[in-house]
Amino acid sequence: MEVKNYAVSWKRFVAGIIDVIIAITISYILVIILLVLLVSGAGIKDPSILDNISYLGYIVDILYFSLMESSSKQGTVGKILFRIKVTDLNGSQINLGHAINRNAAKIISAMLLFIGFIMIPFTERKQGLHDIMAKCLVIDKTQS
Repeated sequence: MEVKNYAVSWKRFVAGIIDVIIAITISYILVIILLVLLVSGAGIKDPSILDNISYLGYIVDILYFSLMESSSKQGTVGKILFRIKVTDLNGSQINLGHAINRNAAKIISAMLLFIGFIMIPFTERKQGLHDIMAKCLVIDKTQS
């Protein structure tokens, strides 16, 4: 099946902003809970454990996006609001491993001065570097 109803860049961008806000909020809530647990009672026995909290944001981000995009909704809250979804190259639902690969590849898209995201409107199938690497598409459900 040839997929042609690719999501337009502005929908992906705004959906992404919504999702980043959600992921950051979840991360901050978890950090606050962890800090309260670590500081309460007897106190922090090993302060170096706080060094690892910085990785929590990456973990939450990858889990939030991957779990949502591999679900039956095939999209995060932002994508659902804009009626776009993540698929494989055939337009089928991706599994969790596929979604994790896609979202881990977003780190590379961002590290390259965000070129991996900036390229989306300029590619034939409106794919970012992370989409190309993971063999995924983001399609518009309103055009189906």
